[in-house]
Amino acid sequence: MGLLTAHISRLRDTIAQSEASGSERTAAVVGADVPVELLAACGFSARRLRGDPEQPTPDADRYLGNGVDASIRSIFQQLVNAEPDAFDAIVISNDNASHFRLYYALEAFQRLLPDWNRGRAPLRFFDLLHLPGAPTAEYNMVRAAQLRDALQDCSEEALVEAIKERNVLRAQLVRLRDLRRERRVRGSDMLVIYRAFAILSPERFGSLLPAVLEAAADTKPIADTPIFLTGSAQDHDEYYREIEANGMIIVGEDHDWGDRICDAPVQQSASDPLAMLIERYRSGTPASAKFTTRARADYTAARARESGADALVALVRRDDPAPRWDIPRQRDSVAPLPLILMDDLPYACTAAGTFGREVAAAIDAARALV
Repeated sequence: MGLLTAHISRLRDTIAQSEASGSERTAAVVGADVPVELLAACGFSARRLRGDPEQPTPDADRYLGNGVDASIRSIFQQLVNAEPDAFDAIVISNDNASHFRLYYALEAFQRLLPDWNRGRAPLRFFDLLHLPGAPTAEYNMVRAAQLRDALQDCSEEALVEAIKERNVLRAQLVRLRDLRRERRVRGSDMLVIYRAFAILSPERFGSLLPAVLEAAADTKPIADTPIFLTGSAQDHDEYYREIEANGMIIVGEDHDWGDRICDAPVQQSASDPLAMLIERYRSGTPASAKFTTRARADYTAARARESGADALVALVRRDDPAPRWDIPRQRDSVAPLPLILMDDLPYACTAAGTFGREVAAAIDAARALV
């Protein structure tokens, strides 16, 4: 086992321990638009929830229906099954329609099932707009202030410190992303690192990250075919590991569990840190459904070229059709790089051993036509 592999294994174990045991004043987060720095300044340890592809979801299937993405159904089931004191707050952002349905299903549970709801954390919905202009900024600031006041009013000093802490970590992640583009870090390993940033406390993650950086810098480049992933967000690494077991290395992606995490720091301001924080989330990378198809496609093309990828692969999950709508525009934007669509995929990678070979064969065939 190499040194980097050992550090990634330690990160996996630490994430599992955190998800199993929790910590004092934990805020469960669903979505990439939740300003976790604000939660930290209000005294919460923010933990982004992710789905489990092996988990049965009977309640979610009944109340949300199979038309909702499987990862969101899994998160709903986790929250239904959780002990009443598992979380001290639950914050869901309006990133897409599935999050919207998740919030209202949980709200109905809390309102209509008092025995189930007794002792559970309050549920908060954070609606962030991404349009430019003063009206959007005003709306977003009202929503942010409401979230701050609902959780616990915090001082500007605490918010400045929380922003600084996350900015330092994001800067280190940018260094790791650059090493990844040099093919020193596999995409499946990078996904674990990003997951640790989203789930662990900044203190715990910050204590583990320097050793990962050092080991990655000492790793020799991997001579596999570099590819860039687009499509449905991947909150587990089964598809990554399957692809990378078949002569490819994933050097980047455009979903919100990947490189988007370190795309932009918060511009620090002692006079109005909350406004700077919310502006970072408003003007962030255009992967949300609230951005145009052209903006999303142009972002994907730029990041794919920066990563040095030879091809793009779109992994589109069953019951998550929206990423498929971007494919024609993405193909135009990334040309002459080939873009392979792997469509109607289950949440779990049930074709382990064959799926990666199918991707490799499709890339070879597309490259032969260029």
